[in-house]
Amino acid sequence: MSDQIHIKQAVKPKWFRRCIICILALLLIVTFLVVFTGIFIKTNSGARFIESQINNRSYGQIERIEILGLSGDPLNIFTVKTVKVFDKDGLWLKADNITIEWNPWALRRRLLDFKSARAQTIAIMRQPVLNAPAPTPVSSDKRPYSISLNKGAVEVFKL
Repeated sequence: MSDQIHIKQAVKPKWFRRCIICILALLLIVTFLVVFTGIFIKTNSGARFIESQINNRSYGQIERIEILGLSGDPLNIFTVKTVKVFDKDGLWLKADNITIEWNPWALRRRLLDFKSARAQTIAIMRQPVLNAPAPTPVSSDKRPYSISLNKGAVEVFKL
């Protein structure tokens, strides 16, 4: 009789391999979505989608905002053909041919950081009739947003 020696090889559990594959698949999906979204928002369809998300919504004391003709990179430099701001009584501000350069990453610090903003025409038709401010909870830890503008220009300002 010959003596047989059985040597067991270290076998990694199947669950470990499956977990690694799932993590890699999730990373691949997230990377794809980030790249796809970055490309999509720079297209005409992406611009129309952003417009539809902004238009006809209430923003605090402002009744609604409408934008038309968004183009460029919304995460860097973009232009808007027309911006209209409405209150309870209708249109009170209109701006045309606006170009904005901004830093969207500053939003994490609750800062709207505009490197430059230029408008060809801003027309204020009348004093707005703003909505009543929403009550803020006393225990609210949210700081308000700050706005930083490095360079701004308006060619025609109408009152």
